[in-house]
Amino acid sequence: MGLFGSKEAAPKADVPQNVIQGRGPVAAAGKKQPLKYVVAVDGSSEGTRAFQWTMDHTTPADQVHLLNVHEYQIPAFVHRDEAGAEEEVKQTNAEIARRSAAILETYLAKCRESNRQCQAQSLRVVNGSQVASTITHYAESKNADNLIMGSRGLSGIRRAVLGSVSDAVVQTSKTSVTVVRTPLHE
Repeated sequence: MGLFGSKEAAPKADVPQNVIQGRGPVAAAGKKQPLKYVVAVDGSSEGTRAFQWTMDHTTPADQVHLLNVHEYQIPAFVHRDEAGAEEEVKQTNAEIARRSAAILETYLAKCRESNRQCQAQSLRVVNGSQVASTITHYAESKNADNLIMGSRGLSGIRRAVLGSVSDAVVQTSKTSVTVVRTPLHE
């Protein structure tokens, strides 16, 4: 009988006793398998803190996927007779895409400095409320072991009114989530 009166299943004959079955960091006693991490970065100090936490808590063998999600501006307000308005929206979206690429390149350079092989992806959403679901779906598509992101540390009232991407990710993600918070003294 096992703990709480349950019957313990006999170990499978073809699996050595020191192997832990299932998905996880340990394949056999003392031998760690590389893990997959997704790090949501946005160029903020909180995103940078999440990235640095990842570099400090992972090994060069681990896979690190950097993700930047940005909102795409829709020209819904543009009337056909407004000269230049549609072009202004196109330019704004091009600038947002350039900014996203620059953010990811900054983190990729830090990966190279640390002798890490990182991959980067920029995704755009039409509606800002889709950011959290885009992050969680990306982590699931990469079969990530951990999703890491920063938190702006909004107060309870501001978080209730404005919402929090990290809160939404924690509530909806099927992937384990690590939220790297801003220290109180900052």
